[in-house]
Amino acid sequence: MTMNRKLSSVFLLLLLFSDIYSVCDNKNGLFSVNATVHYNKAYRGFKVNSNFNLLENYTTIDVYQANVIDLCEGTIKNFPFLESLSMININLTKIQPHAFKNVPQLKILSLAVNKLSQIINGSFNNIPSLEIIYLSKNEISDIQQSAFQGMPNLREVHLDRNKITQLNANIFRGSPQIHIIDFKFNIIKYISRDSFEDLRPQHKKSMTIFLNKNNIEEVYDLNFNFKNPVNFHLEGNHIQQISTILHNLKEGSRLYLNNNKISCVPDDVVEYLTKTSKELYILNNPITCECLNRTDYLLESISR
Repeated sequence: MTMNRKLSSVFLLLLLFSDIYSVCDNKNGLFSVNATVHYNKAYRGFKVNSNFNLLENYTTIDVYQANVIDLCEGTIKNFPFLESLSMININLTKIQPHAFKNVPQLKILSLAVNKLSQIINGSFNNIPSLEIIYLSKNEISDIQQSAFQGMPNLREVHLDRNKITQLNANIFRGSPQIHIIDFKFNIIKYISRDSFEDLRPQHKKSMTIFLNKNNIEEVYDLNFNFKNPVNFHLEGNHIQQISTILHNLKEGSRLYLNNNKISCVPDDVVEYLTKTSKELYILNNPITCECLNRTDYLLESISR
């Protein structure tokens, strides 16, 4: 009886963990793909139908027809010259930890227009050279903490047109070169104070954060623990008030609040803007006539 209980417990654990990317759904998904390949930028690309693993000598691979449900551990392995990999619209639903191995030159990865619902820790392990990643137009609703951790050369992350509802902290910890983060066209309602607390850029470029076309109603005080100016895009949301977020941005930053529901700019914000190099954009908001008149009067008073 004890042995049967132990076997039942083991079986139950296997069932529970099988959904956490422990089983490969289609090991043979890349045995036959249609792709456009390049030896290098100086050579014109050409189309091939091949086993993906036989394309190891190319610098650019653009897979445009395949049925790859699952990138299992070691699926993309031993591509010493590969610099750019595109696998768009191939029915991809999972990326398991350590799916990429020995791709030392890979700089650009596009997995856009697929069916990914989650980005788990370790999805992009072993790609320290990666600079740009496109995950646009998937079905992503969950990004685990540290999903992009320890990627020393990562510059751009594109997660637009997904189903993300909130931003977790510590997503980008250990990615010091990042300067473009794109979350536009999601369904984000809430931005926590520590959503970008983990950003520690070691460059002098402006940080550009796209959160336009979401469902954001209010932006709380955000922790930006860096000296870089920020181009903060919040156009096309449901924001009604200009919070103190402007004060938390570094000098030279730009806050875009066009096409929201702002009816007035508070006097203290107007006065603050006359003393700073920060810029505020509020086109196409329902600003009241009373507010406009008061702002004009305040600006005249300040200029005297």
